[in-house]
Amino acid sequence: MLIDYLDELSDSVSRRPEAQVTTQLRDACILVISHQYGCRPGQVARIKTIDVRCYENGAVHLAIPLLKQRDNEAQRRVTRRMKHEWCSIFIEYTARRLLTTVANGTPPDKYFNLSPQRLSIAVRDLIEEITGTRWSPTDLRHTAAQRLADAGTSHIALSEFMGHATTLTANVYFDASPTQAQRINQALAISTVYSSVAEVARTRTIDKNALLRLPPDQQIGGIPHGIPIAGIGGCSAGQSLCSKNPVLSCYTCRKFLPLSDAAVHEAVVESLRPVVTEFANWSSFVLW
Repeated sequence: MLIDYLDELSDSVSRRPEAQVTTQLRDACILVISHQYGCRPGQVARIKTIDVRCYENGAVHLAIPLLKQRDNEAQRRVTRRMKHEWCSIFIEYTARRLLTTVANGTPPDKYFNLSPQRLSIAVRDLIEEITGTRWSPTDLRHTAAQRLADAGTSHIALSEFMGHATTLTANVYFDASPTQAQRINQALAISTVYSSVAEVARTRTIDKNALLRLPPDQQIGGIPHGIPIAGIGGCSAGQSLCSKNPVLSCYTCRKFLPLSDAAVHEAVVESLRPVVTEFANWSSFVLW
Protein backbone atom coordinates (compact mmCIF):
# COMPACT_ATOMS: atom_id res chain seq x y z
CA MET A 1 0.00 0.00 0.00
CA LEU A 2 2.88 2.37 0.74
CA ILE A 3 4.48 1.66 -2.62
CA ASP A 4 1.19 2.12 -4.46
CA TYR A 5 0.67 5.45 -2.71
CA LEU A 6 4.14 6.70 -3.64
CA ASP A 7 3.78 5.50 -7.23
CA GLU A 8 0.45 7.32 -7.62
CA LEU A 9 1.77 10.50 -5.99
CA SER A 10 4.87 10.48 -8.19
CA ASP A 11 2.70 10.11 -11.28
CA SER A 12 0.48 12.98 -10.13
CA VAL A 13 3.51 15.21 -9.49
CA SER A 14 4.84 14.48 -12.98
CA ARG A 15 1.52 15.44 -14.56
CA ARG A 16 0.32 18.32 -12.35
CA PRO A 17 2.98 19.42 -9.83
CA GLU A 18 1.08 22.59 -8.90
CA ALA A 19 -1.86 20.51 -7.66
CA GLN A 20 0.18 18.93 -4.87
CA VAL A 21 0.35 20.42 -1.38
CA THR A 22 3.88 21.09 -0.11
CA THR A 23 3.30 19.30 3.20
CA GLN A 24 2.11 16.23 1.29
CA LEU A 25 5.30 16.24 -0.76
CA ARG A 26 7.40 16.72 2.39
CA ASP A 27 5.78 13.81 4.23
CA ALA A 28 6.08 11.60 1.14
CA CYS A 29 9.82 12.35 0.90
CA ILE A 30 10.25 11.43 4.55
CA LEU A 31 8.32 8.21 3.95
CA VAL A 32 10.54 7.29 1.00
CA ILE A 33 13.74 7.75 3.01
CA SER A 34 12.35 5.79 5.98
CA HIS A 35 10.98 2.99 3.81
CA GLN A 36 13.77 2.63 1.26
CA TYR A 37 16.78 3.07 3.54
CA GLY A 38 15.44 2.52 7.06
CA CYS A 39 16.75 5.84 8.41
CA ARG A 40 16.04 6.98 11.95
CA PRO A 41 13.89 10.11 12.49
CA GLY A 42 16.96 11.84 13.94
CA GLN A 43 18.90 11.18 10.74
CA VAL A 44 16.13 12.42 8.45
CA ALA A 45 15.58 15.54 10.56
CA ARG A 46 19.29 16.43 10.25
CA ILE A 47 19.32 16.37 6.44
CA LYS A 48 20.15 19.83 5.14
CA THR A 49 19.00 21.45 1.94
CA ILE A 50 22.57 21.33 0.59
CA ASP A 51 22.61 17.56 1.24
CA VAL A 52 20.07 16.99 -1.54
CA ARG A 53 21.35 16.76 -5.11
CA CYS A 54 18.90 16.74 -8.04
CA TYR A 55 20.47 15.90 -11.41
CA GLU A 56 19.38 16.67 -14.95
CA ASN A 57 18.76 12.99 -15.70
CA GLY A 58 16.12 12.90 -12.95
CA ALA A 59 18.28 11.19 -10.29
CA VAL A 60 18.25 12.36 -6.68
CA HIS A 61 21.07 11.72 -4.20
CA LEU A 62 20.94 12.44 -0.47
CA ALA A 63 23.83 12.79 1.99
CA ILE A 64 22.43 11.31 5.19
CA PRO A 65 24.21 11.74 8.55
CA LEU A 66 24.96 8.66 10.63
CA LEU A 67 23.95 8.54 14.29
CA LYS A 68 25.18 6.46 17.24
CA GLN A 69 28.65 6.10 15.77
CA ARG A 70 32.02 5.92 17.47
CA ASP A 71 33.64 9.27 18.26
CA ASN A 72 35.86 9.41 15.18
CA GLU A 73 32.88 8.80 12.87
CA ALA A 74 30.38 11.06 14.59
CA GLN A 75 30.16 13.46 11.62
CA ARG A 76 30.23 10.87 8.84
CA ARG A 77 27.57 10.99 6.15
CA VAL A 78 26.59 8.38 3.59
CA THR A 79 25.18 9.01 0.13
CA ARG A 80 21.93 7.31 -0.77
CA ARG A 81 20.26 7.29 -4.19
CA MET A 82 16.50 7.57 -4.20
CA LYS A 83 14.39 5.16 -6.22
CA HIS A 84 14.11 6.63 -9.73
CA GLU A 85 10.32 6.26 -9.91
CA TRP A 86 9.92 8.47 -6.81
CA CYS A 87 12.51 11.13 -7.64
CA SER A 88 9.89 13.50 -9.06
CA ILE A 89 8.53 13.95 -5.53
CA PHE A 90 11.94 15.08 -4.26
CA ILE A 91 12.59 17.28 -7.28
CA GLU A 92 9.32 19.18 -6.83
CA TYR A 93 9.72 19.50 -3.07
CA THR A 94 13.35 20.67 -3.44
CA ALA A 95 12.32 23.33 -5.95
CA ARG A 96 9.81 24.69 -3.47
CA ARG A 97 12.32 24.62 -0.62
CA LEU A 98 14.82 26.64 -2.65
CA LEU A 99 12.16 29.33 -3.12
CA THR A 100 11.41 29.43 0.59
CA THR A 101 13.18 31.90 2.88
CA VAL A 102 13.22 32.38 6.63
CA ALA A 103 12.90 35.63 8.59
CA ASN A 104 16.41 36.90 7.79
CA GLY A 105 15.94 36.33 4.07
CA THR A 106 18.22 33.28 3.79
CA PRO A 107 17.20 29.86 2.44
CA PRO A 108 16.17 27.31 5.08
CA ASP A 109 19.01 25.16 6.40
CA LYS A 110 17.07 22.01 7.28
CA TYR A 111 15.51 20.18 4.34
CA PHE A 112 12.33 19.20 6.17
CA ASN A 113 12.41 21.84 8.94
CA LEU A 114 10.98 19.37 11.46
CA SER A 115 12.26 18.08 14.79
CA PRO A 116 12.72 14.28 15.06
CA GLN A 117 9.58 14.05 17.19
CA ARG A 118 7.41 16.03 14.77
CA LEU A 119 8.91 14.17 11.83
CA SER A 120 8.05 10.84 13.42
CA ILE A 121 4.47 11.97 14.04
CA ALA A 122 4.14 13.11 10.43
CA VAL A 123 5.23 9.66 9.18
CA ARG A 124 2.86 7.90 11.58
CA ASP A 125 -0.04 10.07 10.45
CA LEU A 126 0.69 9.46 6.77
CA ILE A 127 1.08 5.70 7.17
CA GLU A 128 -2.14 5.51 9.16
CA GLU A 129 -3.90 7.46 6.42
CA ILE A 130 -2.58 5.02 3.79
CA THR A 131 -2.82 1.66 5.58
CA GLY A 132 -5.18 2.23 8.50
CA THR A 133 -2.40 1.21 10.92
CA ARG A 134 -0.17 3.63 12.80
CA TRP A 135 3.31 2.29 11.95
CA SER A 136 6.38 4.25 13.03
CA PRO A 137 9.69 5.07 11.27
CA THR A 138 11.31 2.51 13.57
CA ASP A 139 8.96 -0.15 12.22
CA LEU A 140 10.00 0.79 8.69
CA ARG A 141 13.66 0.64 9.71
CA HIS A 142 13.37 -2.87 11.14
CA THR A 143 11.37 -4.00 8.12
CA ALA A 144 14.03 -2.72 5.71
CA ALA A 145 16.76 -4.55 7.64
CA GLN A 146 14.77 -7.79 7.79
CA ARG A 147 14.15 -7.66 4.03
CA LEU A 148 17.89 -7.54 3.43
CA ALA A 149 18.62 -10.37 5.87
CA ASP A 150 15.95 -12.53 4.25
CA ALA A 151 17.46 -11.77 0.84
CA GLY A 152 20.76 -13.31 1.95
CA THR A 153 22.89 -10.18 2.40
CA SER A 154 26.05 -10.36 4.51
CA HIS A 155 26.52 -9.00 8.03
CA ILE A 156 28.85 -6.23 6.92
CA ALA A 157 26.61 -5.16 4.03
CA LEU A 158 23.57 -4.98 6.31
CA SER A 159 25.50 -3.09 8.98
CA GLU A 160 26.73 -0.56 6.42
CA PHE A 161 23.21 -0.13 5.05
CA MET A 162 21.81 0.47 8.55
CA GLY A 163 24.69 2.64 9.69
CA HIS A 164 25.51 0.42 12.67
CA ALA A 165 28.70 1.06 14.61
CA THR A 166 29.32 -2.70 14.86
CA THR A 167 28.24 -5.76 12.88
CA LEU A 168 27.00 -7.40 16.08
CA THR A 169 23.93 -5.16 16.06
CA ALA A 170 22.68 -6.89 12.91
CA ASN A 171 22.61 -10.33 14.54
CA VAL A 172 18.98 -9.95 15.60
CA TYR A 173 17.86 -9.76 11.96
CA PHE A 174 19.86 -12.82 10.91
CA ASP A 175 18.64 -14.82 13.92
CA ALA A 176 15.04 -14.12 12.91
CA SER A 177 15.56 -14.79 9.21
CA PRO A 178 14.28 -18.09 7.80
CA THR A 179 16.73 -17.68 4.92
CA GLN A 180 19.69 -17.61 7.28
CA ALA A 181 18.36 -20.62 9.17
CA GLN A 182 18.09 -22.46 5.85
CA ARG A 183 21.71 -21.60 5.04
CA ILE A 184 22.87 -23.04 8.37
CA ASN A 185 20.80 -26.20 7.90
CA GLN A 186 22.28 -26.63 4.42
CA ALA A 187 25.79 -26.19 5.83
CA LEU A 188 25.07 -28.88 8.41
CA ALA A 189 23.66 -31.23 5.78
CA ILE A 190 26.45 -30.75 3.23
CA SER A 191 29.22 -31.58 5.69
CA THR A 192 29.88 -35.31 6.01
CA VAL A 193 30.77 -34.78 9.66
CA TYR A 194 27.56 -33.03 10.66
CA SER A 195 25.32 -35.24 8.54
CA SER A 196 26.90 -38.24 10.26
CA VAL A 197 25.92 -36.74 13.61
CA ALA A 198 22.29 -36.69 12.50
CA GLU A 199 22.42 -40.30 11.30
CA VAL A 200 24.47 -41.79 14.13
CA ALA A 201 21.50 -42.87 16.22
CA ARG A 202 20.52 -45.27 13.46
CA THR A 203 23.95 -46.93 13.22
CA ARG A 204 25.76 -49.36 15.48
CA THR A 205 25.66 -47.99 19.02
CA ILE A 206 26.73 -48.63 22.59
CA ASP A 207 24.55 -48.21 25.67
CA LYS A 208 25.44 -46.01 28.63
CA ASN A 209 26.41 -48.84 30.99
CA ALA A 210 28.74 -50.36 28.41
CA LEU A 211 30.26 -46.94 27.77
CA LEU A 212 31.00 -46.42 31.47
CA ARG A 213 32.74 -49.79 31.63
CA LEU A 214 35.21 -48.81 28.91
CA PRO A 215 38.70 -47.60 29.92
CA PRO A 216 38.87 -43.77 30.24
CA ASP A 217 41.06 -43.55 27.15
CA GLN A 218 38.32 -45.18 25.08
CA GLN A 219 35.56 -42.81 26.30
CA ILE A 220 35.25 -39.98 23.81
CA GLY A 221 35.62 -36.41 25.06
CA GLY A 222 37.04 -33.13 23.87
CA ILE A 223 36.56 -29.38 23.50
CA PRO A 224 36.20 -28.58 19.77
CA HIS A 225 36.07 -24.83 19.11
CA GLY A 226 35.82 -24.23 22.86
CA ILE A 227 32.68 -26.37 23.28
CA PRO A 228 33.05 -29.22 25.82
CA ILE A 229 31.59 -32.46 24.45
CA ALA A 230 31.74 -35.79 26.30
CA GLY A 231 29.76 -39.00 26.77
CA ILE A 232 28.88 -39.36 23.10
CA GLY A 233 30.35 -42.84 22.72
CA GLY A 234 33.45 -44.97 22.81
CA CYS A 235 36.47 -45.68 20.63
CA SER A 236 37.71 -49.21 19.98
CA ALA A 237 41.27 -47.88 19.49
CA GLY A 238 41.53 -45.19 22.15
CA GLN A 239 41.86 -41.42 21.96
CA SER A 240 45.58 -41.45 22.78
CA LEU A 241 46.20 -43.31 19.51
CA CYS A 242 44.06 -40.95 17.43
CA SER A 243 45.83 -38.19 15.51
CA LYS A 244 42.60 -36.48 14.47
CA ASN A 245 40.17 -34.28 16.35
CA PRO A 246 38.82 -36.77 18.93
CA VAL A 247 35.22 -35.49 18.70
CA LEU A 248 34.38 -34.15 15.24
CA SER A 249 36.26 -36.86 13.37
CA CYS A 250 34.70 -39.64 15.47
CA TYR A 251 31.40 -39.51 13.61
CA THR A 252 33.07 -40.50 10.35
CA CYS A 253 35.40 -43.07 11.90
CA ARG A 254 34.67 -46.81 11.65
CA LYS A 255 36.18 -47.31 15.13
CA PHE A 256 33.61 -45.04 16.78
CA LEU A 257 30.90 -46.64 18.94
CA PRO A 258 28.23 -43.95 19.44
CA LEU A 259 26.00 -43.89 22.49
CA SER A 260 22.54 -45.31 21.83
CA ASP A 261 20.81 -42.12 22.95
CA ALA A 262 19.64 -39.89 20.11
CA ALA A 263 19.14 -36.92 22.48
CA VAL A 264 22.87 -36.84 23.23
CA HIS A 265 23.79 -36.55 19.58
CA GLU A 266 21.05 -34.00 18.93
CA ALA A 267 22.61 -31.94 21.72
CA VAL A 268 25.95 -32.19 19.90
CA VAL A 269 24.33 -30.83 16.75
CA GLU A 270 22.87 -27.87 18.63
CA SER A 271 26.18 -27.22 20.38
CA LEU A 272 28.04 -27.15 17.08
CA ARG A 273 25.40 -25.05 15.29
CA PRO A 274 26.86 -21.70 16.57
CA VAL A 275 30.26 -22.80 15.24
CA VAL A 276 28.77 -23.39 11.79
CA THR A 277 26.97 -20.04 12.05
CA GLU A 278 30.22 -18.28 12.86
CA PHE A 279 32.03 -19.86 9.93
CA ALA A 280 29.13 -19.04 7.61
CA ASN A 281 29.15 -15.40 8.73
CA TRP A 282 32.90 -15.07 8.22
CA SER A 283 32.53 -16.71 4.84
CA SER A 284 29.98 -14.07 3.83
CA PHE A 285 32.28 -11.36 5.18
CA VAL A 286 35.24 -12.54 3.13
CA LEU A 287 33.17 -12.95 -0.03
CA TRP A 288 31.73 -9.49 0.38
